[in-house]
Amino acid sequence: DIGAILLYDPINVRYATDTTNMPVWTMHNAVRYVWVATDGPVVLFEFSNGEFLGAHSEVVDEIRAGTSLQAYYTGDRIDEMAAHYVKEIRSLQPEGPYYLGGYCLGAYIALEMARLLESQGETVGQLVCFDTDGAWRTSDSIRQGVVYHLEYLSGADLR
Repeated sequence: DIGAILLYDPINVRYATDTTNMPVWTMHNAVRYVWVATDGPVVLFEFSNGEFLGAHSEVVDEIRAGTSLQAYYTGDRIDEMAAHYVKEIRSLQPEGPYYLGGYCLGAYIALEMARLLESQGETVGQLVCFDTDGAWRTSDSIRQGVVYHLEYLSGADLR
């Protein structure tokens, strides 16, 4: 039973909401996304000062300022990022179960989100992690994680 979906692909957002699209902006800037609940509101997360793009839509119930889905914009540490995303998710769905997934760094964020939600007494129905390179998971910051990946790619010691 899926209660809602978060769409972030520009084409999906456009057709789910009947809003104006800005494909040049969205190709490399994952800030615009929409929460579509099966029984509840349709919430459009929009670019800063871009509310006019969805204001005419009869489908959208609420427009909020979007936060980049690229984790580096939400904090320097995985626990900061997870706390930010948990707060946003719980504003849309106050109670679980929660079904979480993450790719690469997002997998570590999703894992921390699951831990945080469970520490708040919530249920995580499923956690799916894709393409995780576990060698850098002990990093204390995003910077250390980036250095790890650069060293791996270049073969140089950057520390």
